[in-house]
Amino acid sequence: LLFKAQPLKWILATVLYFVVSIVLSFIPYLGSFAQSFLGIFLGAGFVYAAARIEEQGDFEIGDIFAGFRENLNGLLILSAIAVGFTLAIALGSLAVGFPMYSDPDPQSMQNISWAAVGVFMVIIFVLSIVYAAATYLAPTLVLLQNEPPMEAIKLSLAAFKNNILGAILC
Repeated sequence: LLFKAQPLKWILATVLYFVVSIVLSFIPYLGSFAQSFLGIFLGAGFVYAAARIEEQGDFEIGDIFAGFRENLNGLLILSAIAVGFTLAIALGSLAVGFPMYSDPDPQSMQNISWAAVGVFMVIIFVLSIVYAAATYLAPTLVLLQNEPPMEAIKLSLAAFKNNILGAILC
């Protein structure tokens, strides 16, 4: 129903989001952190646009940037937490991956504990799921409900836990 109200605007907003994401992905090293940072703002902006359609029947393309205008401090804190989490996952991955590929001798690959690598990959996977669960609803709660960032993260995690089966099936 929300899409039907303004399909062209939703398509344009989505294309704009993808263009920003693609441009950021070309920035070495910092691009993924910028995506984590801006993803919080843009994700909240899409929900803001949906709320505008629900309340007023229309939205502006610029509404996807509403997080930069409204509740900026809360979203900045949430974005900093998201970037910190992303950095922790990246550094952990680097810590495991670097020793594997730093030695050019093919024999060194035989000395790697593949079980440890597998355990670490599972840990990274679980942390990524926790990250997704923590940041899925939190930007919306900060922007639309004025929840403090840490409370929004707790609520987002609780919603994920309460709907774990649905999350797994998605």
